[in-house]
Amino acid sequence: MKLALVFIFSMVSIIASAEEVKKWVDDKGKVHYGNVPSDTEGMPSRKLEIKDTFDQKEYEKAKERHVETEQFGKELEKERKADKERKAREEAERKASIKQPPPSAGPRINLPAPYYEAPRVPGKPWIGIPIPPQPTPLPSAK
Repeated sequence: MKLALVFIFSMVSIIASAEEVKKWVDDKGKVHYGNVPSDTEGMPSRKLEIKDTFDQKEYEKAKERHVETEQFGKELEKERKADKERKAREEAERKASIKQPPPSAGPRINLPAPYYEAPRVPGKPWIGIPIPPQPTPLPSAK
């Protein structure tokens, strides 16, 4: 009930605020538009005729395009959902097909890659993972 009253009052206020638009030119040649005529005496003002350019046929075409777009969006959403479910099912099947180590194997330990010295061949670039520098022992105090 309150919503209906708010709607009615807003419609009445919109209708009440609809006034005619007038156009006038001031002394300096500047064109003014407004609902209040020029405040300077002797300035002619005239009512602007605003033509209604509403085209019912174009409106109906736009409504049809909107319905088609909404249907296309719904179909696209269904396809996306089906694709997402298919990918989830394939991922579950892939994970199920991975051979797992027996429980007696114990926990898996990830070790860092080993460091090694690549052979040095004259005329060829050095390839390999560099060995980190080893700390030099401190001289013993005697």
